[in-house]
Amino acid sequence: MFDHRLMATKSVRLNSRRVIVNFVAIRLGRVLEKVPYGRSALLSMVKEGRFPAPIRLGEHAVAWVEAEVDRWLEARIAERDAGIAVPIRSPNPAGRPRKPKAEAAPAPAEPALPAPRRRRRSGSAS
Repeated sequence: MFDHRLMATKSVRLNSRRVIVNFVAIRLGRVLEKVPYGRSALLSMVKEGRFPAPIRLGEHAVAWVEAEVDRWLEARIAERDAGIAVPIRSPNPAGRPRKPKAEAAPAPAEPALPAPRRRRRSGSAS
């Protein structure tokens, strides 16, 4: 099985010194295996700032820092253990009221009549 992790290093300045930090970058497929959300929900949460943002690897590639995703999961566990209420369903992000479910149409009292048959025109040769 292919491992979706990418080992990377990052150079960071800390107290006027340059420090090399190692981290593991994981692609979207691996993130989706770790968290109980679908792709669209996860990307919406990133956009809203409720999930760690990815880092850009190139022009068309992004990845998440595995430690940040793990810390996010640990924070959810801590909230659960502390008894903090976490909404199960987020409100409609667009702010529009949700459409009520359509009620089932009542069954017709009488069966519908068949459509009338088309008559052929007489006297025209085709």
